[in-house]
Amino acid sequence: MLPNALSQWLSGNKVIIELMLAGLVAISVLANYFTTGSPTLLMISMFLLAAFYFITAYLVPEVNGVWGVISTKVIAISSAVCVIGLLFTVLKWQGAEQMLLIGTQSMAFAGLILLVNSIRSWNTKYLPLLVRVLILGAISASTLLTTMNSTGKI
Repeated sequence: MLPNALSQWLSGNKVIIELMLAGLVAISVLANYFTTGSPTLLMISMFLLAAFYFITAYLVPEVNGVWGVISTKVIAISSAVCVIGLLFTVLKWQGAEQMLLIGTQSMAFAGLILLVNSIRSWNTKYLPLLVRVLILGAISASTLLTTMNSTGKI
């Protein structure tokens, strides 16, 4: 469990923090692409984004029902797994395919549950999570398919 003050601050600012960290990742990806050298900034920024996603799994969700709570926590943890899988893919480390496969599948399953809950309850608090599932899931799935195609596994 997170301390109460930290939990309240993260709950109120998580969309802003996520956008700032995603922007930092985008800048570091461009810097890594256009410069040669060590990908230190890329590793730090993607680790921070993954750690933020993992920590948000411990926040008390603002949703109703058991399935809503479970799906928000699964989305947060699988988002962290996908970001680390993307980092492993960029750095050409082993284990990237497995992380992307597990993260993308669990995120898609939890995203479908969350989508059904949002349609049934017309709750707009699901929207940031659904956008995350759509964007990060599409990036992870396309990277996974490209990696598997280049290694001849498809």
